Amino acid sequence: AMRELMICRFGQESFRALPHYAFSPYWDQDMVQWSCLLCTGLFLYLSDTSFWFALGCSIFGIFIGLQQRAWEMRVAFWEDGIFHIPRRFKEKVLFHIWHE
Repeated sequence: AMRELMICRFGQESFRALPHYAFSPYWDQDMVQWSCLLCTGLFLYLSDTSFWFALGCSIFGIFIGLQQRAWEMRVAFWEDGIFHIPRRFKEKVLFHIWHE
């Protein structure tokens, strides 16, 4: 694939030919193209890796949340948590204030 682009292959030139290529405009242009290709590949690799890391952490978080709720799907997905805030606040927080 790189031969079809007809650009200098970075690191493939002989050491004796390097001074000849280093000062030609084609070599500079080819090095810029190589740099763009390598940076684009690195960016795509990092973004793909971060996507799979975030997806894995999300799935792991779902399992942790279900485990903390004793694997009760009803509590995790269908219970109205906002409705139970006053009762839970009274049981968990105000209980310590009144029973000290």
